[in-house]
Amino acid sequence: MVIVLCFGVCAIGLEKGVEKITKVMMVLLLALILGLGVYACTLPGAGAGLKFYLVPSTQTLKGHNIPIGTVISAAMSQAFFTLSIGIGAMMIFGSYLERNRSLAGEALSITGLDTFVALMAGFIIIPACFAFGIE
Repeated sequence: MVIVLCFGVCAIGLEKGVEKITKVMMVLLLALILGLGVYACTLPGAGAGLKFYLVPSTQTLKGHNIPIGTVISAAMSQAFFTLSIGIGAMMIFGSYLERNRSLAGEALSITGLDTFVALMAGFIIIPACFAFGIE
């Protein structure tokens, strides 16, 4: 059934099929992420996970003998990696941009959405781990 549905969307064409269904599916995906984030943050015991996620603790780093430079380097590497994927996607789909849209505006949109999804992933995973007692 899924293959037939995919074939049907592709048969309609790139602009009328794939592009339209992707726009709808991306909005639904963002709504799903937001819903899961709200749900995970309302679980019993999720407050400790939110504190762990949002409040920096140098004591945790000292307890595991992790230098702060290592943490900053890892965070910057993650940011560079995710933004480079976003820029790669922007380069691929840049050829489909209409003339009235700016590349700088699209870059800001990609950066904002990437940051939103990354933060929401943390709001989904970390409180859920604390709520269910996963270490």
